[in-house]
Amino acid sequence: ALAAQLALLCARADLVMLGLNELMLNAIEHGVLGIGFERKRAAIESGQWFAEVELQEARHEHSKCAVVLVCSPRLLEPECRKPSQMKLANALARYVEMASVIPSRTRFDEADQ
Repeated sequence: ALAAQLALLCARADLVMLGLNELMLNAIEHGVLGIGFERKRAAIESGQWFAEVELQEARHEHSKCAVVLVCSPRLLEPECRKPSQMKLANALARYVEMASVIPSRTRFDEADQ
């Protein structure tokens, strides 16, 4: 749902939605759940892909994971031309209000520690 809402703010919503959806799924499957390429391929071929995802989601170690969405600040300045776009921009603004901001760090910050 988030990928679709963000994509509708773009000129080529269909392509943007596909790309965002793939990025988010890959982040969850590979980054959070730790399912590698070979394991995913084998689970898909055996018809056990959804069961594998559910199994990994249920593991305690994954219950404390967070997903970080990084985007350009310009995404928060959409040029709305229709009421439907304004509705989506408001929804995105609400996501931002609810989000926890993680300050960016530079190499210089890390060197100071």
